[in-house]
Amino acid sequence: MSDWPVKKNATFELQFPMYDADGDLVSAAASLDTEVSKDGGTFTDATNEAAEIATASGCYKITLTSTEMNADRVMTITKTGTAGAKTAVNLMYTAVRQLIDLAFPATSGRSFVVETDGVVHGDLKEWLGVAPAALVSQRVDVTVGAMQANVLDATAIASAAITAAKFGTDAIDAAAVAADAVDLIWDEPLAGHLTLASIGQLVNALGLTGAVADAGALATDFDTDGFTEATNNHFNGHVIVFTSGALRGQARIITTYTGAGQNVAFDRAFTEAPANNDEFVILGPLAGGLGRLIATESDGHAHADVKEWLGAAPNVLVSSRVDVSVGAMAADVVTAAAIANAAIDAATFAAGAIDAAAIANGAIDAATFAAGAIDAAAIANGAIDAATFAAGAIDAGALAADAANEIADAVFQRDMDAVEAGAPKHSLASAVLKAVSRIRDNAGSLEVYRTDGTTIHFTQVVTTDAGLDPIDELAVGV
Repeated sequence: MSDWPVKKNATFELQFPMYDADGDLVSAAASLDTEVSKDGGTFTDATNEAAEIATASGCYKITLTSTEMNADRVMTITKTGTAGAKTAVNLMYTAVRQLIDLAFPATSGRSFVVETDGVVHGDLKEWLGVAPAALVSQRVDVTVGAMQANVLDATAIASAAITAAKFGTDAIDAAAVAADAVDLIWDEPLAGHLTLASIGQLVNALGLTGAVADAGALATDFDTDGFTEATNNHFNGHVIVFTSGALRGQARIITTYTGAGQNVAFDRAFTEAPANNDEFVILGPLAGGLGRLIATESDGHAHADVKEWLGAAPNVLVSSRVDVSVGAMAADVVTAAAIANAAIDAATFAAGAIDAAAIANGAIDAATFAAGAIDAAAIANGAIDAATFAAGAIDAGALAADAANEIADAVFQRDMDAVEAGAPKHSLASAVLKAVSRIRDNAGSLEVYRTDGTTIHFTQVVTTDAGLDPIDELAVGV
């Protein structure tokens, strides 16, 4: 052990000799078995086992754990299988403190003064080798090197202790002021701050504070206190807003104020009844004066009924729909899906009623029209262009007889020189050119010319037979 006495509840290395019957040391004792007893209890196997300190020394050591040493009296027995060797027995009395734990005067012959409560009397003479300053009003004289945030709070500062002269510029920053010091400003009662044209007077004008004074309060009405007003209907039309409790933030319109009990009733119930002493603010009345309130639905939305439109009364609803006059339509408003089959016939339209901008591309297909529904007078000049029609929109059934005749007349009376340039070889235009325009057998190639008589439109290979007296050329048709 490093000191005396043996320390309780601390790991300890026990060293001891082993003897034979003649009192001689036994070296290399075999089959060592150490057991521990605490405060006279049953012996149990030690956690560790004894071992000889040095070869042929006859002295042994064992480390006892703190648990094994946690007793006032600790006894060990160490048995061996070596013939003639005696069992080693050790008894230790433990103590909570050792001599090393005690303090002694630096000079021999001096002693500490121990008070009746067992505390040693001390008188500070030095701090890191330097004599400290004397006490000031029996308090330690210190120099404050640093202060943690929020050390100076409202309770630490005496009333009127700090004046304007105490502060240097930027002397107090945010970290030095505790939150509760700021809270005192917000919690200051308005009653003492109602000077004319003051902020306190302005804040007080925003609303009247009060609290529920009704243990049986309902969601529809309750008694109040915190102010005095005995006139019935005094607060009708005002808004009440809760600032505490389960209804905090909810607002209702006061419809009936009863002076007796200062009872308030509302346009609609709160979501639940308030608790007694829940606090609220009564704000000013709604715009429009007292007595006229906006009706609200159960979902909280305002109920509105249109009475005027720019000062004029509108028409009544038609089949629960607004009766309107369509002044304009955006492009592509009328689509194919919006028009019922056969909904449009000839009598529907005034002359030129529908122009190109009013009809969406592809809006009108074949199924839209009744037979003969559209005649020439119903369509304004330029109203229908190519983009207006969906593919296959106009079929034979959609055309009136006179319209079909006009189309046929235009096809047959069309001059070939207007279409021949783009006409493919196997087209009606090419067939007409071959029938009435210039053709010529040019060394076995039949040339079909366009109407100018010089431009070849297409050619065909000719097989001739001299015996049949073939035709060499046909002139332009006249």
